[in-house]
Amino acid sequence: MMDLNDEPLTTKGASLLLKCSEREVRRLIKNGDLQASQRRMKDKDGREIIGRYRLLKSDCLAYAISIHENNLVNAGCHVKSREGFKSCQSNYGTASGTVISFRQAASELDKALGQ
Repeated sequence: MMDLNDEPLTTKGASLLLKCSEREVRRLIKNGDLQASQRRMKDKDGREIIGRYRLLKSDCLAYAISIHENNLVNAGCHVKSREGFKSCQSNYGTASGTVISFRQAASELDKALGQ
């Protein structure tokens, strides 16, 4: 539901708010990550003209908050590796936020408790 005090934005305004390019805002809209509306009109010859995107400031802020929360949970795993898989899983060592096996976690915990 739209708040009457909510501010409508263009893709340029949304890009300034989200600190990204207008192209990125349009990509987010196309992928369904960001809600927007488009005005459709007919010209005098009856051809349909699609207008510019209009976004609500509250939708942009909600998207920014969700990205921030996801980054906290994923600990930087939103970047894809060359193979297209999440890059945070590692079998070669441990670091804060990486996924390891239960056996490896248990042995590391035993080492830490033994010291």
